[in-house]
Amino acid sequence: MSRTLALAMMSALNIASTLAFQWIVLTMIGPGSETDALFAAMTLPQIFASVISASLANVLTPILAGETDDDQRRDCWTLLIVSGAGFLVVTLALELTSAWWTPLTVPGFTKPHQDLTVHLARISLIGIVFTGMNAVQTALAFARHRYIRVDAIAALANVVAVGTLIVLIPYYGVEAAAWIGTGRLCLQTLLLLPGMGRASLPDLRQPIVGLAWRRLKPLLVGASYYKMDPLVDRFLLSALPAGSLSLLYLAQQLYGAASQVLVKAVGVPVITQLSVLAKADDDANFNLLLRRTFIVMGGLSITGVLALILIGQPILATAIQFGRFGAKDSHTLWLLLVLTSGMFVAGSLGSLASGAFYARGDTRTPTLLGSLSFTIAIGLKILMFWLYGLVGVAIAISLYYVMSLVMLTVPLYRRALDQRHVL
Repeated sequence: MSRTLALAMMSALNIASTLAFQWIVLTMIGPGSETDALFAAMTLPQIFASVISASLANVLTPILAGETDDDQRRDCWTLLIVSGAGFLVVTLALELTSAWWTPLTVPGFTKPHQDLTVHLARISLIGIVFTGMNAVQTALAFARHRYIRVDAIAALANVVAVGTLIVLIPYYGVEAAAWIGTGRLCLQTLLLLPGMGRASLPDLRQPIVGLAWRRLKPLLVGASYYKMDPLVDRFLLSALPAGSLSLLYLAQQLYGAASQVLVKAVGVPVITQLSVLAKADDDANFNLLLRRTFIVMGGLSITGVLALILIGQPILATAIQFGRFGAKDSHTLWLLLVLTSGMFVAGSLGSLASGAFYARGDTRTPTLLGSLSFTIAIGLKILMFWLYGLVGVAIAISLYYVMSLVMLTVPLYRRALDQRHVL
């Protein structure tokens, strides 16, 4: 319990500093065309983080769990160098073609703001290299049960970023935010390096390279598709009045932050334990632990949403309404949070359900189900946007996460029933 509370507090500090970064941007510049351009420019690097970085961490943590310290050190240095080189190639390719693909993601922007989005995207794309390397470092820390250390370093990097932003944003505006965001990722990578131990040259003959690639491949193929969900949102919202994209982005970030706290404090330690139980073929305890954690996370997330509905509006007005972020913006943000609440509840539980598959070494099933739910969600979002605009997209986001959760839990439940019958 004490470790869970410590994890929650450290994760909350990390995420609070991340949200403070976005709050400073919105209050000092105000929700509008410039912030829309900044957040749209950050979309692809964030998709990369959710596809590559999250996939790497999910795949590598179960593999590394249980290895000796020396094997973990050697394997992780190999993966860090190999992945860093691969991410650099991807970044260069995206940089060279950014003037072509960036405007396609925001067709509703005016030409000057499309050009600004391209410029900011080129800055943000540099962070892809560090995000990918962070995933390897995070997987090693999780495999060693050093959860607090990862969040502590991330929080430190975020605090430095926030302090630098306060000083520079009055002079350089959104460009300062883009550069500082990339610098934060670089600092985090550097601070995590000592935890990897003595450096070693990469050894591509190590079994972990082939095993990691086999498990990662189906995730990359499928997740590269269904994790494009934010691009659909940005594409649709670019046609709405300036500031709409920024407000929905902030709502998604707030829920993403809350979900991250819950998943890191409760879900991640459990997923590591599930990996050990899966390796020992202890299905009974695996299912029991998963079911208990599902109930705990579900109860906590639903309680949070109820609190938001009942008392969230005055709290948001007090905490966020400042500078160029007015009362109307605060009310719209609260409404969007209520409508997208499925992202928090179902999204948090979905991370746990996916982790249960990864713990068994099954990356194919959640990938296929994620691709199916996203395909359905594209049509749903377009329809809801056409009918209700910004509100429709927010509702569709909730429905998408709920649908994904149902698709993930059904095969887990069936498998648990089959194992009971066998016993």
